[in-house]
Amino acid sequence: MAVIQSSSEAMSTLTSAVGFTTLPSRAQAARISVTGAGRIRYRDDGGTPTASVGHPITQYQYFWIIGRQQLENFRVIEEATSALYVTYFDNVNDVG
Repeated sequence: MAVIQSSSEAMSTLTSAVGFTTLPSRAQAARISVTGAGRIRYRDDGGTPTASVGHPITQYQYFWIIGRQQLENFRVIEEATSALYVTYFDNVNDVG
């Protein structure tokens, strides 16, 4: 899997549901790390997460969003003060 050169972002304003701000047109996957001390909730089905609805992820964990439609549908909100770091990939053959 190849990282898309210069394609990463830090996300720190998560008090309302937001999507990726710099999603590259070639991106097929994203590795997302929770870098803040709190928890987040996310959805990749087109719905809007809340502080009590969505997949919960805690601090210092990472997860993958795979597939262009899921990347475009991705929304995240913090449950407690958090930040994310995202790296985008253009090939999903080796994700696992």
